[in-house]
Order: sequence, then structure tokens, then C-alpha cells
Amino acid sequence: LEAITWQPFENPLPCTHCWTPAFAPLRTAKYKATVRNSNDCQASDLITVIVDERGRVYAPSAFSPNGDGVNDVFRLYADPSVQEIELLQIYNRWGTLVYSARKFLPNDPGIGWDGTFQNAILDPAVFVFYAEMRLVNGAQKLIKGEIILMR
Repeated sequence: LEAITWQPFENPLPCTHCWTPAFAPLRTAKYKATVRNSNDCQASDLITVIVDERGRVYAPSAFSPNGDGVNDVFRLYADPSVQEIELLQIYNRWGTLVYSARKFLPNDPGIGWDGTFQNAILDPAVFVFYAEMRLVNGAQKLIKGEIILMR
């Protein structure tokens, strides 16, 4: 084989004549590869690169802010498809907002709730959280759930 040409249908490739182009599309996309040999014979095929666009996020169901250095802070963990946590809010059972953070990177060890409210240590209880995220493909994702604060 002499040459290859890639034709992007939606997302441009960094190299249209490379045999093994390295790229990371943000969305599922189709590409056409056309190869040519020394006799000028050609063959083409379509390739679909499927991108998992779900934005996987893990929110622990419990944490124990007891100062032992293990599981002391509630935070969200996400895969690389999550670009930013736009909002994280935590409420007590009466609907009082006890924690809020805006516009931060997922997996940031410096951001999270330590089980306090207005500088007071809260008793063990069940709380609810609500989070809005922006994925690298521009989509929004919302998650919500319960957290058990253990002492």
C-alpha cells in the first residue's frame, strides 16, 4: 500500500494522511479511510469511533469526617468526560443548604464538604446532594442522591 487518506465526516483529524492518526474525538463520529497501492488501485471503508458520552460520576453514599485522614470529606469523583462541576449543593433533612460550591474541577482534593455548617460540627444524619456538571462535549448532566454523615 502506498497511501491512505482519512475523510472526517464530523470531527477533523490532526493528520489526514497518517496510517495511524492519534486523536480523541469528543463525540461519536464516522470517518472514511481510502487506501491506494502502487498500481493506483483504491479501496475505502467507513469507521465509526464510538465515544462514551455519559459522564460517569461517583458520589460516595457515606463519609466519616473524624480527622483520621480517611474518607473525611464528601466530594464527587468523575471520569475525564466531565469537564467541570458547575454546582454542588448539600441540604439537611429540613431543606437547609449546609454546603455549596461552584465551578470547580472534578476529583479536586481541595474541594468538598467536611460535615460542618456555619463552623459547627454536625451530628450524624442523612443529607441530600444535588450537582450540575458540564461534560467535555458541552452537554449538561445532573445527579442527586443521599449522603450519610457518620461520626
